[in-house]
Amino acid sequence: MNEVPTWIQYLSAFLTPVIALTTVFIALQQYVLSRSKYRFDLYERRSKVFSETQSFIKDAVLSSNNTTERLKEFKDKTIDRYFLFGAEINKHIDQIEEYTENLALLNFRCSQEREQGNLELEERFSNEFMDLSIKCTELYNGGNIEVFRPYLNIKVK
Repeated sequence: MNEVPTWIQYLSAFLTPVIALTTVFIALQQYVLSRSKYRFDLYERRSKVFSETQSFIKDAVLSSNNTTERLKEFKDKTIDRYFLFGAEINKHIDQIEEYTENLALLNFRCSQEREQGNLELEERFSNEFMDLSIKCTELYNGGNIEVFRPYLNIKVK
């Protein structure tokens, strides 16, 4: 008399695998979601370094009076780059820092030679300054973007 109907036995036997499959499905969804969040967080951190680099180049070309304070501020804001990017980007940013330091130095030397009346040296430094400004402008207008592009991909692989 206390026998359980057959359909309830089948239902209870079927329920265990359904619960297991549902658990697996939820675990997979959690994995995909956490991976997407990780990629997005990485993208955000990398894009901040890219934006700061673009801003630094723009300031260097427009003001041509890049002080050591601005360089220190740039280095402080982009310190994460060593952990977020490969060696290629770090070398690239080091090159940008070198360009901007040279821009400031050439600008200073130009001013000095102008004050001393040495027009020949002033013209030489001025030409070097213009060449370097053009390189920095090319970086700002696209060269920098191409170097950073592989690292600024938000797609989950």
